[in-house]
Amino acid sequence: MKDFVLRNKKWIAPIVLFWIILLLLFIINLTVATVKSGNYSRELHAQIDSIKTISDNWPNSEIKALQKQQLWFEQQLQLAKSDSFSLGINLHDSLVQVHLKGTVLFQAKILAQKPTQYISNINKQLYLKVFGTPASIDTCAANIPKRALIKVVAPPIGTEKEAIKTDSTKVEALNWIIKSSNGMLIVVKGVILEPDSTMNIKKSSDIFSYRLKHALDNPFSKKYNPVLYLWLNDTEAKAIYRALPEKAKIIMRN
Repeated sequence: MKDFVLRNKKWIAPIVLFWIILLLLFIINLTVATVKSGNYSRELHAQIDSIKTISDNWPNSEIKALQKQQLWFEQQLQLAKSDSFSLGINLHDSLVQVHLKGTVLFQAKILAQKPTQYISNINKQLYLKVFGTPASIDTCAANIPKRALIKVVAPPIGTEKEAIKTDSTKVEALNWIIKSSNGMLIVVKGVILEPDSTMNIKKSSDIFSYRLKHALDNPFSKKYNPVLYLWLNDTEAKAIYRALPEKAKIIMRN
């Protein structure tokens, strides 16, 4: 071990320094994110406190659930007037859906969610502000194209046409990041079926990988977006992603 250190000492110091700097940046980013999340919560509640409302908001859990369900249906009716595909995220029933003209065309089961209770302990006014009306997807980024690439090779004269070869994106799990106009940041992770028909959901490593990759994305910005992580069957997640237009409408319910 001592000989190894002596032979490679000119490389060890820079590598150790690099990881120390990376760790410090990660800690700083985590601290700033914690502060911003607290400020975000206080700002939302301050806005709600400024609104004059009746005192019987969310009287009990059963009425609260019914009012949320009614609001969910009302938003679907609003989207039914559009000819465009829209995205519905129903955390209550653990479903992600594609809507068109008031009809659910396709849906996928949410295999895992983090946090498990997403903006749930809030009053009615705050719920209406965040989930009360359809939002839109401001920005969207993914590691696969919207449409699968098709490679076509022109056959020589007198020979039969070769079979069409599609791209191999299906072997790469979807990593889809959605930023909505109502301030939500949603990370959708595809889960590939294992050979034994099981699904290995790596929640901790997926979240750590996302945070590490985006640790330097405006770390000192005053704006905070609460992150919701969703894990879906990879095939179903890709079908939903490719079905939606770039600036699709989005509705949510928890």
